[in-house]
Amino acid sequence: MERTPSIRTMYRILEENQEVRERRNQLRHPNYKKPELLATAPNQVWSWDITKLKGPVKWTYYYLYVILDIFSRYVVGWMVARREKSALARKLIERSCEKQGIQQNQLIVHADRGPGMTSKPVALLLADLGGDQEPFKALRQQ
Repeated sequence: MERTPSIRTMYRILEENQEVRERRNQLRHPNYKKPELLATAPNQVWSWDITKLKGPVKWTYYYLYVILDIFSRYVVGWMVARREKSALARKLIERSCEKQGIQQNQLIVHADRGPGMTSKPVALLLADLGGDQEPFKALRQQ
């Protein structure tokens, strides 16, 4: 009568002979390279964000929109609003570009992936300023 080895013994023998591997397909994530934005002069790269601020009364909030030039750290535009709205963000970016005299293909705008930053009105503005949406040539959102 033949004796069958235990399951653990079988796996030990298979492992010694490099015959054990994961049989399920494993997802391989590509190496992610962090974006690096370099500005060598003012008005080349701007970064913007929206911050929620507590109001004077409970459950009252305001939203602070800020655009910074990353070279000079100068606040090129800001606004306080009662709500977060993409139309307000678009208006702020438009006014800041006009105030700073931004030309096509001059500026990269960096933002996180929040709802105000990825909204259609803001994307359309960036496309209008750049003429091309992929990638934004005049005003690219990174």
